[in-house]
Amino acid sequence: MPRGLDGPEREALLAHERAYNAGGHHYALAAAGLAAHCRPALRRVRDTVRLAAERAPTRPPPRRSATGG
Repeated sequence: MPRGLDGPEREALLAHERAYNAGGHHYALAAAGLAAHCRPALRRVRDTVRLAAERAPTRPPPRRSATGG
């Protein structure tokens, strides 16, 4: 995939992957995968965790108000 991207696009892709790795998302994916393997009823949860983990690095952190909420 990176071969078809220009410089800024490639850097954006790599930044996304770095954030993914730094966030430790692979632990959540491994746990969800193991749970789904042991209990097939949890496959939908595994898929939701996969989607959330993939989207997490691309979203900015939530803002906190002055009151802490």
